[in-house]
Amino acid sequence: MSEYEDIPTKEKMDLDIAAILEEFADVARQD
Repeated sequence: MSEYEDIPTKEKMDLDIAAILEEFADVARQD
């Protein structure tokens, strides 16, 4: 059951990382 509960957490982490990378890419483009 804990493995199943870990899946949404990992997906949320991936989404958070993707959002940070997108913001970082936007800043890099402005430079």
